[in-house]
Amino acid sequence: FYCRVLLESTSYSSNVIMGQRKSKTRRGSLQRSRPSTPPNTLENILSSTERTEEFKEFLHSLDEECEEETLRVDWLDFLLLSRDLHAVESSSSSAGLKRRLLREIQDIYFVENSSHRLNLSNDALWRECARFQTSSDLRLSPIWKAHDDVLKNLDDISRHFLSMHPLSSPRVHEVISCLL
Repeated sequence: FYCRVLLESTSYSSNVIMGQRKSKTRRGSLQRSRPSTPPNTLENILSSTERTEEFKEFLHSLDEECEEETLRVDWLDFLLLSRDLHAVESSSSSAGLKRRLLREIQDIYFVENSSHRLNLSNDALWRECARFQTSSDLRLSPIWKAHDDVLKNLDDISRHFLSMHPLSSPRVHEVISCLL
């Protein structure tokens, strides 16, 4: 049901939702030094641990319903690990943590036969991230490009999630509490 509703309700083609967009290359693409900021809808979800868990359950139900190789839960988990990596990236005192997070990301999402192989819209980007693990260069441009690709995939799904589970303001909670 979720899969069908999601496909019918989105403005993008079903290929976008299923993570099978045709790759587009940009000429003169610059090295990305940091990840893009999540769209407001997704940022609203990620700003709350409870909301993030609800979204993760929603993605899990989509994964089960659609029975595809694309695991949307992995997209969210990768996004969360990438955010952690970005948080420690600028700190010189956390080089060890940066390497550990990077190794974790690569060992989970960028191994050829992994059950959690990250499905990106551009296979060349996936290969670049997979090769990156053997590189001693810790410029994270390929990881941020993968992060941005995952953001695009999750954005439309997050809009659908929020249409079914609207955010309520603290004021609404106060009114509900008074009524109870």
